[in-house]
Amino acid sequence: MEETIELEKRGFLRRVGIGLLNLFTPGLGLVRLGQYRLGFAVMAVSLAIVPVTFFLCSRLPSQTFSTLIPIFLIPTTVVLVCIIASFVMVWRRSGRLQARQGVLWRWYGVLGIWVLTSGINFDFTERVKRELYRTFSIPSEGMDPTLLVGDRLVA
Repeated sequence: MEETIELEKRGFLRRVGIGLLNLFTPGLGLVRLGQYRLGFAVMAVSLAIVPVTFFLCSRLPSQTFSTLIPIFLIPTTVVLVCIIASFVMVWRRSGRLQARQGVLWRWYGVLGIWVLTSGINFDFTERVKRELYRTFSIPSEGMDPTLLVGDRLVA
C-alpha cells in the first residue's frame, strides 16, 4: 500500500512575499523554494550585468549620449526580465508547501545569500567608482563657452 503525502497549500500573501524576494536579488525567491540551480543562475546573470556594463563603457572609443543609451537600456532590460521571470517562476512553483531540509531554504539562509550578493555588487561598484572614474569641477574660463565655471563632469 502506497502512502500519498498531502501537501499543504501556501497562502496568497506568502506566495507574494516569496515573489517579492526577487526585487532584492533576482532569483532569491527561487532559492527560497529550493530551486537552487535556477535561482543561482538568475542571480549570476543579474549580478554579471553591472561589470559587463562598466567594461563596455570603458572600451567605447567615443562616449556620446546616443552610444550610451543602448549600453544602459540593454542591461536594465535584462535585469527587469530577470526579476519578472523569476517572479513568474516563483508564483508557479510556490502553490504548495514542500518539506525541505537544509539551511538555504530557511529565512536566515535566504537573508545570508542576499547579504552576500549585495555585498559583492556594492564592493564592485565602489571599486569601479574609485579606480576608473573621477569627478572634476571646472575652475576657470578656459573652455568657455563649451564648459562654464563650476560645471562638473565625470571622466
